[in-house]
Amino acid sequence: MKKVFLFLYFSIISLLISAADTFVIFTPADHHFPLIKNGKPCSILMDINEDKGVKMAIDNLQQDLLNVCDSQSEINTKASDKQCLLIGTLQTPLIQKLIASGKIDRKELEGKNEKYILQVVRG
Repeated sequence: MKKVFLFLYFSIISLLISAADTFVIFTPADHHFPLIKNGKPCSILMDINEDKGVKMAIDNLQQDLLNVCDSQSEINTKASDKQCLLIGTLQTPLIQKLIASGKIDRKELEGKNEKYILQVVRG
């Protein structure tokens, strides 16, 4: 009986895992963002007045990228690169500007705690 239960359990888990969105790919594709390109991590764009907790998370991400590719990711407070990872909270001017231009849907974030959007935004 235990074997049947374990088989069913692992079958269900494998179905759930295979149904999940793919976050990591290793070849370029449309609507995907290269976090690391040619061994160099992309820069990170954030608002200068961002929340302290978000800044800590960005520092942790920067360290993770350094551990993966032995290269430091730049943290910018002004858009300078063609491609960058933008991290911010709903009330920051960077995110508000994207909402005002219709590039991010306010409803995706408003009234939600610890919510994130993984989205490619074209300039």
